[in-house]
Amino acid sequence: VIDEAHNLLLPRENRFPVDQLNNVIVALERFPYSNKKTISSLISLKHFIEKYEGAFDSRAFIDENVLIDLESALAFFLERKIKTGIGQLLRVLKSDILYVERETLIGIKAPIMGIPRPAVLLSGTFIPELSRVLDVDIYIKVERKPIQTFVLTWLTSKFNEFDEHIREYRKLLNILKKYGSVVVFGTHRVISKFRHEADIYEEDIVKIPANWSGILLLKTRGRFSEGVDIKARIVTILGAPYMTPEIISRLSDIYRRLGFKDYKMLASDVPMLIATLQCIGRITRDIQVKPVVILADYRYQYFERFLSPYLSFIYLKDLKELRKWLELRVKASSGDAMNK
Repeated sequence: VIDEAHNLLLPRENRFPVDQLNNVIVALERFPYSNKKTISSLISLKHFIEKYEGAFDSRAFIDENVLIDLESALAFFLERKIKTGIGQLLRVLKSDILYVERETLIGIKAPIMGIPRPAVLLSGTFIPELSRVLDVDIYIKVERKPIQTFVLTWLTSKFNEFDEHIREYRKLLNILKKYGSVVVFGTHRVISKFRHEADIYEEDIVKIPANWSGILLLKTRGRFSEGVDIKARIVTILGAPYMTPEIISRLSDIYRRLGFKDYKMLASDVPMLIATLQCIGRITRDIQVKPVVILADYRYQYFERFLSPYLSFIYLKDLKELRKWLELRVKASSGDAMNK
């Protein structure tokens, strides 16, 4: 039995902050069998990460000998129960794709989509069309009424268009603020632009406060995007949470070489759609709770068929329409609360 089976379709992400490389370098200097070339390679990698953003080829810094040296050092320190961070670094370095984001080294590993048989796959965010990717023999859906969802068709976080929409996104956040507790998810590239509009920003907190209000700005695929329950009146996805074009391109090549016909969709749309449903699910776990759901990107209209088991779309063309709907929904939810 495989719970959270949608994760079988998702690339695995590991992160390693650049400042922790200092700890690894110090540990290697204490390792009696360490190779000076390994230390030199990690120092060069650290200097590179401090000045670079984007995907890169790790072979410019790390070869097979460096990895072997790191594995030997890891075994040495584990035997002595000494924490060094070498294991975490190795997981990142052995990824299929490496990139740098805000002085953090991030590794993306393509998922292994094979499953043992017989198997039962369980998921609250499984897209039915993907059953063929995992070669599912029987698909059983537990019926649940789709959540009414507003799609804002004049906005997008698309890479070559996002800058033109920042001002409109800011207006959206200012409108949402008046409705109390509002959870806003987005990729790091997107939410970092609106840090000053947030009352609570993910990077500034260890856990979500018990009684919070205002704008709670969280990262898709971040610490609070899965496995937690959040109470809020509104949940918004600020732009479609695609991975970067460089990562999508490299993942597409991997899936193509593995023989998948839908390799572009697996690399691009599937992680975006699952991330969207996971984030919305943080606020909609209780079927008695009916928050307002807003997808602030026109590209969602292309995926209504995929999301229809979970979401019922209402397309809006401007902020004026959104205000009208919000007022109606807020009045309706207030009436429900009084009746209860």
